[in-house]
Amino acid sequence: MKKFRTLNLAIEQYQEIKKLKLKGEVRSQIERAALSVCLNLQEGNAKFSQKDRRRFFNIAYASQCEVQLVLKLETISDLENLAYSVGAHCYRLQNSSLYT
Repeated sequence: MKKFRTLNLAIEQYQEIKKLKLKGEVRSQIERAALSVCLNLQEGNAKFSQKDRRRFFNIAYASQCEVQLVLKLETISDLENLAYSVGAHCYRLQNSSLYT
């Protein structure tokens, strides 16, 4: 896990999101989406078949898009760069899995 930069960034993002002062459903939604990113990256990384890896990385990317949208809707610009970095890493992972 030390060398899995995407997962490390996603964990950092999750920890920062947990610190946000959001209310009710919005808080629950963004925390669940950020957790989903971490869990799917880890599970995908543990899979041996490229098809399985791609599926989990795709789910992680979709959850990351959800995180980015909530941050935008709630006008939380502090985490914008980190969120887009995680998104870019997830996007590359799902696409690189197509060719390996």
